[in-house]
Amino acid sequence: MSIETKEYSENKKAEAEAKKATEAKTKTATEAEAKKATEAEAKIMGITDQKAAKDNVKDINFFGADLFKLMSKASSEKEGWMNSTKGMWVKGAGVMVNTTSIHNGRRSEALAFFPNVILKETKDGKGNVTGRYLSNK
Repeated sequence: MSIETKEYSENKKAEAEAKKATEAKTKTATEAEAKKATEAEAKIMGITDQKAAKDNVKDINFFGADLFKLMSKASSEKEGWMNSTKGMWVKGAGVMVNTTSIHNGRRSEALAFFPNVILKETKDGKGNVTGRYLSNK
């Protein structure tokens, strides 16, 4: 084996080892980021209003009124998913509906406008809101 071939072979081996080390660092960083995101999303799974948000997210800030009202929410911290639907009544026009889904750290949002409807509430015997739904006025 010539000196040039040996040096080339050693360089290739060093490049492969450096690439492997970089990939290992990237994988570790990605796993840490995914764990952090999962922990943060687990905090929001049980939030249903601004008070719960303040209790669970210490650095949260609000501006304006809580215009979007929770219509439904289901989640499982163990299985890593959450679905929620919120509605915002636009006086004289209809209701803007936002749906959020989180599955294994992946978040998706959908927004739709429903004209000529209102957001109605169901209440228990004590007057506590137990649900919300869209209604034709």
